[in-house]
Amino acid sequence: MKFIIPIIFVLLSSGCTSNNNYGAAPNGGFIVVPSKPLWVFGTQEEKHDETGYTTTFPKRQVSEHLKVVNSGYWLNFQNGTMEPIYEFTLSVLKPFSEKVYTRTTLENPLNQSAPFTYEHYLLPKEKSTKATHGPVYGVEANKTYILRYEVYKDENRTILVDKIEQRIQAFFDNTSGCIVLEEQLKLKFLPFEKSVWPCKKP
Repeated sequence: MKFIIPIIFVLLSSGCTSNNNYGAAPNGGFIVVPSKPLWVFGTQEEKHDETGYTTTFPKRQVSEHLKVVNSGYWLNFQNGTMEPIYEFTLSVLKPFSEKVYTRTTLENPLNQSAPFTYEHYLLPKEKSTKATHGPVYGVEANKTYILRYEVYKDENRTILVDKIEQRIQAFFDNTSGCIVLEEQLKLKFLPFEKSVWPCKKP
């Protein structure tokens, strides 16, 4: 797996304006629409990060029972624009002896006091679990966000038996409603100098 899956479909834009519902492309440039969602790591990735960009990102966390496998974002073309989607995937290192009850809490960049929360359960036979949520708005480049997974003995979730908390970091920004790459990575992940990802007009 590479840092970002480089599968794209390119649309030529005429001049500075566009006849579709998207914002304007650069003069003589392109609007780039990926044909598949693009995976963006939120943690250090020594084996898969060909750019070395994630060297300073948070390390993947491990608890008594759990290990973080993937944590980051999918960038997906949806509703006429590029939207980030959280993914938080964990493997079960040490199976639980009985059914346990879980709570996943994903930080809301727009409001820390109103996180995205999901409750479910894990059975002893299950070897992995995953939570996704999207779209996520208000992501700031280089800021870290907390994804938390808690395991409880009881359905009322009062007896905590394990917990893992993962910080992830983004190299993109969507506080404007559009995905914006950092300058040093634009040419790496977009095929031409004058190219942008689609963004809806206000």
